[in-house]
Amino acid sequence: MTPRTPGSNTPQGGSSGAATPVDTPNTCELYIPALDDSSREDSFQWHITTRNFFAFVFGKPLVGTHLGRSLIDLQERMHLFRSGQINNHEDFIVYAEKLGYLNFVNCPDYALAMLYYAEHYQLQELWVDAFAHCVGMNDNLCLSTEFEVCTILDSTPADHSTNFLLANMSRH
Repeated sequence: MTPRTPGSNTPQGGSSGAATPVDTPNTCELYIPALDDSSREDSFQWHITTRNFFAFVFGKPLVGTHLGRSLIDLQERMHLFRSGQINNHEDFIVYAEKLGYLNFVNCPDYALAMLYYAEHYQLQELWVDAFAHCVGMNDNLCLSTEFEVCTILDSTPADHSTNFLLANMSRH
């Protein structure tokens, strides 16, 4: 029998060339399954969002096809995994600020993603800030992948935005 290096599955004196798992006291394997009746696409999205939850926990960037959708999915996962007396929205905003997602200057992707997020959760102050930056970057919005999501979901985004503004202005 070939002797093994302590804490490793690799034989002493070299590597087989293939990736081998390493048993260390600081390693933990975790599997959080998607719902049994999920489609392949829904299951994939579940795992991406679970990965993004851990990105939130460790202060790392999100991944996903569209940032706006990833932000909403993360917020929902936070509510699922973090219940009780925790203010998930406040923690989410702190996370978004820390990673620069709330820095909209010359960043149409972030402005559009947060506009989408703010509209979903009806967060007026965030929505107005993101919308104002989108107006200022109007010529660059169509270059963003986030623009595609906004225009698909809102067949007439200008009308939708106008209605939102008018509804909120009438409250004051």
